[in-house]
Amino acid sequence: MANTSLNSSSSTPFEKSKLRRIFGTQNNILRIALAEFLGTFILCLIGLGAVHEAQVSQTGTLGVCLAFGFAVAFGVYASAGVSGGHINPAVTMAMFTLGKLASRSIHELFCCLRCVLRPRSASCRNAKFYRQVFIELAGFKLIPETNLARLYVTAPSGAYDVNMGSLFFDQIIGTWILITVIFTVIDAQNVNPGGLAPLLIGMAAAVSGLAYGANGGGAINPARDFGPRLFATIFYPGDETLWDGFFTVPLFGPLIGGALGALTYQLSIAAHWPYNAAPSKERDDVSL
Repeated sequence: MANTSLNSSSSTPFEKSKLRRIFGTQNNILRIALAEFLGTFILCLIGLGAVHEAQVSQTGTLGVCLAFGFAVAFGVYASAGVSGGHINPAVTMAMFTLGKLASRSIHELFCCLRCVLRPRSASCRNAKFYRQVFIELAGFKLIPETNLARLYVTAPSGAYDVNMGSLFFDQIIGTWILITVIFTVIDAQNVNPGGLAPLLIGMAAAVSGLAYGANGGGAINPARDFGPRLFATIFYPGDETLWDGFFTVPLFGPLIGGALGALTYQLSIAAHWPYNAAPSKERDDVSL
């Protein structure tokens, strides 16, 4: 009787819930897909909402960068336990470069899927929230209608005469900073902040945007730019600059920066820990 009572009491309400019985799955591929979709959706919903808010309330670049930073942290917190919380193909590229996707190579597929699906969905939500506001602003000529597409994508600011090579370098360096911070905080032989890692990663994303966002928008994440760009093309087709040569910069620049960041940390720090040190507990389940 004692054992029966113990087993009965150990079952949590969630384990008994109808939702878990009906919708729960132990399929690892599906679980990774759902987690990455949710994390990327959170990132783009909050980040793009902040861009819209900045246009309406003039909150400025600092507000947008901080919003994206916290959005990154929240997206990682939501998905890290299941998928690793990459929510950025540049992070997946970094892990792939170091051979850390052997047990979860399906990430490569979901990098492509989340680039298209969740960011587009988040863009749609923000468009619905702010539609009437921007109709009124356009009607009063406070914001040109052709500029609405720019609320969803990154683009050169025009403040400086910057060539394509410099823009690519900008994205590579910005992503390199982010990836370096990620590998620093997931390396148990280094500072190892534990549960604070996603927050620090989010702050790294915000700082990277503040430091390098003026040139080309500071995407440092293909998922943040490509999906919303598809959305903007469908709903604001009048902007012919959406698919000029620049779209390749936030698409491929962060992938290069991700690979270089992973190699740099490995060659500068991780490869030189003493052999008699405790075995590394470096994880790829807390990242961006």
